[in-house]
Amino acid sequence: MAFSAGLLLIAPYHFYSLALEEGISTDFLKISSFKKTFYKGGVFRQNRIDGASNSEDESLWQVLPFYNYILPLPQHHPVFLVIPRIEHYQVDKKEKLYLGFVFKDQRENELARFMSGDDLTFKMSLNKDKIFQLPVFKNKILRTSLEQVWKDMFLKDLHLPEIDGQNYFSSLKKVWDLSYSDLVYNLFILQMRLRYLPKGTTKISYIEKKKMGVVEVSDDDALDDEMEHKFTSEIFFMYDKGIIHKFKLRVQNDDSVIEAFRARIVKELKYEATTPDKAKFLHSLHQKLEYRKKIDQEGMVYMFSGWTHEMENEGFFRETIHFMHRGEDNQINLSPLMDYALSRWGTNFSPDPRTLVETPERKLKRLREEALNTEIKDESKREVSNTEGEFTSKKSKIDYLLKKAKEEGEDPNENDGVLIVE
Repeated sequence: MAFSAGLLLIAPYHFYSLALEEGISTDFLKISSFKKTFYKGGVFRQNRIDGASNSEDESLWQVLPFYNYILPLPQHHPVFLVIPRIEHYQVDKKEKLYLGFVFKDQRENELARFMSGDDLTFKMSLNKDKIFQLPVFKNKILRTSLEQVWKDMFLKDLHLPEIDGQNYFSSLKKVWDLSYSDLVYNLFILQMRLRYLPKGTTKISYIEKKKMGVVEVSDDDALDDEMEHKFTSEIFFMYDKGIIHKFKLRVQNDDSVIEAFRARIVKELKYEATTPDKAKFLHSLHQKLEYRKKIDQEGMVYMFSGWTHEMENEGFFRETIHFMHRGEDNQINLSPLMDYALSRWGTNFSPDPRTLVETPERKLKRLREEALNTEIKDESKREVSNTEGEFTSKKSKIDYLLKKAKEEGEDPNENDGVLIVE
């Protein structure tokens, strides 16, 4: 009799275990199968290598406002090349833009990568499954603050207690320490993990001091098993006033210098919304540099970071490219900037006609601007003949001259040494 009662009492715990192990589909709860890594949260491990520390010379680093972050960067570090990275995709006819840096050694081997992430609204959703609508369970969840749910999403272990070698009744007592409400709350935390964390999650942890969640994910850029073990990819989740702010960090494993780099980023990085004033500040830092630094990595970091606060400012981006063109061995920095410029504005902004790439529309716009500038310079020295008619504006005069050049066989779209992208 007692044994039968025990079976009845333990049935909800069996239901819970089944949901974790295999997923479940009932009228009250639907959970599809998922990786076992979603069961367990834990404390973030800051230093994974003994002896790694961030006690380097502070002059090697500079903390700068980059996009929506305050980011420590190895501006003067002898190990790192700092290279801009822009990822952009079309999703549902909207452009998704992610900004960051790749950090390479002097042989141009990748050591680490920082990339911005999406912002998400964080809220508790109780409407998806009926079990969370039952009053006794709903009250338990609603009495829990959003901040505590956030913490539990990354820290809580959802496993049932271990029952190693204990007798039957002792085992029951250990399991019964978890109430039914606790079990349902755990299932709610599981649903929150499945909702907000990526499918490729391999480890979940939490940084108490910064109230920051960390999710280790499978490395999308790994070409083989060897590379998969060479790098660790982590997504960091920062919570602020109901909004999740994310960034992604990819670092090489088993290197004390890279481990110190990771520890510094985690310790010093924080979220701070972008403002136009930050663009002005970074541009002023660039202007104060010696010329040789303006056209080198340091100048690029200031200018590229400045543009992330004024991303509609085409001139800012063009100026960044022009400065980098004047330096030596800057192709590694120029390539990602020029590729993005071409895809967004139809020109790579190269000041060198031999490497300028532009669309026909952009070329026509450039020719008009150049012709207009020439007209303005020469206007005081040149008179237009009566046969050219009266002009209501400088632009109408330029349009007339371009049309006339075409009629005389001087097509401005003919190849003049500039590569045209159709």
